[in-house]
Amino acid sequence: MIGVDQASDLCGLAPEVENLRFDVGPTPVYLPLPTSPLIDAGQNDGLAATDQLGNTRIVNGQVDIGSVEFLPGLPVEDLSL
Repeated sequence: MIGVDQASDLCGLAPEVENLRFDVGPTPVYLPLPTSPLIDAGQNDGLAATDQLGNTRIVNGQVDIGSVEFLPGLPVEDLSL
């Protein structure tokens, strides 16, 4: 929740996501980087079956925070440019 500071919140952390991507699905998306604190940090209650890209919503038993699940093997944009 925005503006709520609870023990489970990730306040003050960088989300560690890629630049906005237009090449991985039907809509633009910010994909989490492999080191993102968003991975496996969400709550599994009341979720849709799939994420924004149509992939399974829960991977590794815990949902990621955000509209997409981190999927190892999905091409990561080179951010070193």
